[in-house]
Amino acid sequence: MPENHNGKCKTRRSPYRKKIDELILEGVSSTKIIKEFPELNLNRTNIHNHKNHITLLQNTNDRVNKTIDSLNALDNVIAQSYNNLGKLNTLSPPRAVEVWSNLFLRAIRLKHEITEFKSIEERLEDLLNKIRR
Repeated sequence: MPENHNGKCKTRRSPYRKKIDELILEGVSSTKIIKEFPELNLNRTNIHNHKNHITLLQNTNDRVNKTIDSLNALDNVIAQSYNNLGKLNTLSPPRAVEVWSNLFLRAIRLKHEITEFKSIEERLEDLLNKIRR
């Protein structure tokens, strides 16, 4: 079985991992990376597979950050809607009550859908564990 499939990726285990990660992210070619670390006995497949791991991790981090931004925006909508609902009274136009109530409930529902099965941290941990394997 290839090394990268059983959790023994040469690049991941390397004491130079951070430097290799930086070089990959800077777009340095596999050939140059291999030449820079001859003691690791790396090959193009090692670098390619590690690049895929880094890309997956970056994409996962980007998705998590976007989800967190969305949740923060929903929290703001919920707070603002709740605040505005609290200001309404029996003399307020019925349409205003309807609009703010609907917005409040829709934001809560959407937030619940986003976080329904697992927390963001649990989802991220699951993804990171898959990458580490």
